[in-house]
Amino acid sequence: MDKIIYITGASSKIGENLRLNLSESGHKVIVHNRTELKIHDNESFVKFTLEDGIKPMIGAYEHIIFHLAHDYYDRRSYKNSNTEGLKKIIYNFRHVTNKKIVFISTPDAENKKTTIYTAQKKISESLLDLSKDLIVRPSIIFSENELNNFFKYLPKIGVPIPVNNSKVAPMDVKKFSNELLSYSFNKDSIGIVLFSGLESISFKKFLKKQYEINTFNLHNSLWFILVFLFKITRIPKLFYLSERILGYIYLRDIETLHERDVKRKYI
Repeated sequence: MDKIIYITGASSKIGENLRLNLSESGHKVIVHNRTELKIHDNESFVKFTLEDGIKPMIGAYEHIIFHLAHDYYDRRSYKNSNTEGLKKIIYNFRHVTNKKIVFISTPDAENKKTTIYTAQKKISESLLDLSKDLIVRPSIIFSENELNNFFKYLPKIGVPIPVNNSKVAPMDVKKFSNELLSYSFNKDSIGIVLFSGLESISFKKFLKKQYEINTFNLHNSLWFILVFLFKITRIPKLFYLSERILGYIYLRDIETLHERDVKRKYI
């Protein structure tokens, strides 16, 4: 049976690499994105927001939906655009039997000290069918060729970070996307899987090793004050930054995230 691939959030680094891997596969790919993209020969484009949901193509296909899109500026834990958007996708595909939703979550979804972002991901996970769908919890993902948006504006010397000695297992986005694609195509790949790199290092050492950024620790009480000030401004980008800061403060060690019923995939 022919596969038809749907990708939401197709302009993300993961989305770009998935599309590149699929460009010569022969599979039909439906690219869903807020802004129009230059498409490959095997692709068609659909303008998309989370509020729209996506609709299945008619025909005898195996449907695989890579749901990457996320609204990082939504401040609501419940009734937020991210979970409501996933509900629409699930509803639209309710009569399609041969389908799999591949949902990109967060590695720390079970953390009791949660951010709004983590809470949204956890709620979305609860909507999926673990006997049919695949929830991917990736450790930190980086690009070899350019800095992530969060890091590229940072100076190279003396960057303050919160106090947290938990370790991460970084993965190159190209390798992750390639492994994600092959893993997702396996019919037995369902449930929850933690993707992680082979090396476990502190975030502090990761910034030094990958981006040559030197850091020093500021007490977390100061960061909590800064987070509070960022959030009361109601400025979306500052809210996003406050979430990233809290996410780092609450970050648990990668080895504690391989919990019961969670498979682990090393890259």
